Amino acid sequence: ESNRLEPVTTPIHMHRHYAVTALFLLPLLVWHGWRVDWWPAPSFLPPPDTWANAGMLDNILVYIYGQWYRLATALTLHVGLTHVCGNLAFGSLFLSLLARLTGIGRALGLTRAGGIIGNGLTVLFRPKLVTSMGFSTALFACVGALAGFMAMHHSQRRKAVLPIAA
Repeated sequence: ESNRLEPVTTPIHMHRHYAVTALFLLPLLVWHGWRVDWWPAPSFLPPPDTWANAGMLDNILVYIYGQWYRLATALTLHVGLTHVCGNLAFGSLFLSLLARLTGIGRALGLTRAGGIIGNGLTVLFRPKLVTSMGFSTALFACVGALAGFMAMHHSQRRKAVLPIAA
């Protein structure tokens, strides 16, 4: 027998089919392919070279001209193939882990909302010109939600930093 105390954890319901969450990221690759003209885009879409200017996060255009939609549209645009593939790889991993704990809908909602809020905070707190695009802000929100969920369900709060450390 050991006198060592075992950590107490709250039982966590694991959701099934969590790996399907990664499929929700595939439209980012399709969208990027249309945007950079890898394959023909549907005729109702504008030409590929207009997408970055129309949707990237630009804190001046958001804050001064009220183009708040850019907080969301910037999440769908990527600089290049490496950028989109990196976001897909890490997004598949972290979204699947979060979906396993919270369910697919909550994981996608938390990630998307966190990305939009993160972009909004960037606009509010960065006084100089900031332009950005990509799903990375949403991925950081996903990792934060994962860490928060773990902190709520583990008595050892140090375990909550594991996703952040990874």
